[in-house]
Amino acid sequence: MTLPLSANLPLRTSAAWGLFGDVETIPHRYGRNRGRALRYDNTGRRYVWADHASERITAVYVDGQLSRAWVWRNAQDVTGRPVTLIELSQPTTGEVSAEGFGKINAGTGARIDNPADIIADILVQIAGRASPELTWLGYEASRLGIACAGTLDDADASIQSAVSDLCTSIGAMWASRARRFARIYPGGLFEGGTVTDESGATMGMADVIEVTTDITDIINAVVVQFDYRDGKPSQTIELDCPDSIARFGRREKRIESPWVADARVANAVAERLLTYRAEPSWQYRADQLRGDVRTLDVIHWDGATVLPEPDSAIVLSAEYDPGTDRSAIRFERLTTTGAALRLVRQGSLIEAEQVTQVSVQTQGDQRRIQIKAENGAPIAKAKVLLDGTITRYSDAGGWVVFPVHATPPGIHTLTITTEAGETLTMSLLIQ
Repeated sequence: MTLPLSANLPLRTSAAWGLFGDVETIPHRYGRNRGRALRYDNTGRRYVWADHASERITAVYVDGQLSRAWVWRNAQDVTGRPVTLIELSQPTTGEVSAEGFGKINAGTGARIDNPADIIADILVQIAGRASPELTWLGYEASRLGIACAGTLDDADASIQSAVSDLCTSIGAMWASRARRFARIYPGGLFEGGTVTDESGATMGMADVIEVTTDITDIINAVVVQFDYRDGKPSQTIELDCPDSIARFGRREKRIESPWVADARVANAVAERLLTYRAEPSWQYRADQLRGDVRTLDVIHWDGATVLPEPDSAIVLSAEYDPGTDRSAIRFERLTTTGAALRLVRQGSLIEAEQVTQVSVQTQGDQRRIQIKAENGAPIAKAKVLLDGTITRYSDAGGWVVFPVHATPPGIHTLTITTEAGETLTMSLLIQ
């Protein structure tokens, strides 16, 4: 029997190994990942990090402290299922967690981090459903450099919510009836490079029954929460469009991206949204279109009109009547703003519940980076290592200075160690 999309994810629990503590869901982990491992037996030395084979484990922690005495391997559990197993040299009753790179393709051994491959794995390998058409999403993600990292560990979550969470994280749409199950929207790619090269329904003005535009759908400030660890985001990034804010007022959208671990990907999600949503969009309704037009199809325009032509229109919803072979659809035309976007702030965890806020100023041949705690207090006398090469110390105002030539536009890595010895590594985007 095929599970419906509304069914809960059929995830295993630790009850499969016998009772060695509380019964917990055994997680599936994708991409770069960090999280708790579950006690496997009564030795206190063997723990399972994931309910599948993984690419590798890079670090193990016991009660939050880095452990030096451990080994890991992809093994079979007592039921014969593959798991990622960690074995400590000494038993512990503390909490064991690990970081590494998760699920691999059973046939090729390659890491599964393309969103199309993850969706296929969820639907086929976990839920036992047929694989949908995901080739286009895989192509878009590859071309746009989108790699995902996330965890499935909630047995009460539905299959469709898992897919929706992933798509929302990367700025994509999906529909079970779509010819192409999912695609990046807005800001995705088209066949041949333009929408006119992609096959789709053709329509004229006579088919349109309603045209609307509304500033309530404008988004000109975006906050992305990402790099989740045990269900909590450890980094945030905020971008906005000052020109749009000046014209329409601030209209902010906060995106929870549990499937994004990379600042570059998070920044790209915010940029695509602002590029297409900082101006009013046009929405159309059309009736009696011949054939089975589906959600995520592309619409082509035939004929002249005083209305903005939907040269980049994507079908948002569709209803098909097989008796008349006609479709009623709602679709949208987006306009790129061309306006400048601004990185407002970027934050990361130093310790649980304490977010570090980072801002950047360029003065001549110097980049001045200020580091603050969540309460706005500057973090003084912190050791800051840039890209593993240059070390500086923050002053009383939390400012640390690096040369511009060492901090060109792009993603950089900061390793921050406070006076108390707390350390974090975070990505910093410089535009």
